[in-house]
Amino acid sequence: MQTQLLTARSAACLLALVAMTAGACADGAEPLSPSAVPAITSAVGGRPQSAPTRGLIAFSHGVTGDHEIYTVAEDGSNLRRITFNTGTDHTPSWSPDGKKLAFISHRGEGVEIFSMNRDGSGIRQLTNLEAKTIGIADLAWSPDGRKIAFSAIPNGPDYWEVYVMNASGSGVTRLTNALGDDRHPSWSPDGSQIVYASTFGEPYGASGIAIMNADGSGSARMFDCATNCYHPAFSPDGTRLVYNEGFDLRMRNLVIPFDWLFAEGARAATWSPDALRLAYTTSSTGILMVTNRDVNDPTPVTQFSGSMARADADWGR
Repeated sequence: MQTQLLTARSAACLLALVAMTAGACADGAEPLSPSAVPAITSAVGGRPQSAPTRGLIAFSHGVTGDHEIYTVAEDGSNLRRITFNTGTDHTPSWSPDGKKLAFISHRGEGVEIFSMNRDGSGIRQLTNLEAKTIGIADLAWSPDGRKIAFSAIPNGPDYWEVYVMNASGSGVTRLTNALGDDRHPSWSPDGSQIVYASTFGEPYGASGIAIMNADGSGSARMFDCATNCYHPAFSPDGTRLVYNEGFDLRMRNLVIPFDWLFAEGARAATWSPDALRLAYTTSSTGILMVTNRDVNDPTPVTQFSGSMARADADWGR
């Protein structure tokens, strides 16, 4: 499908990178020392930049492949490591009230979905899917807090499918059942629909963006992509859809259908709760960036030397 291309003009200067060091602690999540979280300063003149705080951004990062989950404010302050595990923890997803996080963990045997309180306490295993799947990814908590959507590869054909379950982990239900991959589910703001990346039944086809009802019925193609598309996400106000096409972010206005290139070399955008800002991970350096939704004018939030970045940030209340 042909889309109109509009390259967003970047700002004249990129704000200076914020150097942070992730520290471990023995009992629960502790804030990093103030010296590890310096103020964000302008690249011109060194003037501190103030930014309103809209909840917390959860993300994972690792140095040797052992990813752990962190939370941080959009201005780079209040950085906290909230998981401490010898296995990888990743793909955090906020509950709509901001009190809990669902996440994927390799602790124990196999890969399962867990939940925890926002400070990392109260960790609870939600699923027992090891015998039924060979991979889990892409968590998304429903707007009413009652369901969690995710992607998994069922035993059998090696294709990703979209699933949904109750927030307690019960009632796991497979929503898609076609050749090819269906993954990266994201809820509409009212929770009635799920948008996702799909190869539309073609095992080796390029993925486009599809949509279905929350129970899996009424699946329909939204649009095709010139190359693989993934990580679609509705804005909280329902007026826009951001998604990846290859390693670039694109933005689609859903009120007056219009589609443009939003950010090059960026992955897996997540919306601020007020729908005015986005966070994304840079493809080349793995830095977490925050920008406004109209023009890509990014401010770096994190910088971990030598880290292995995973594009899984989620912005919660």
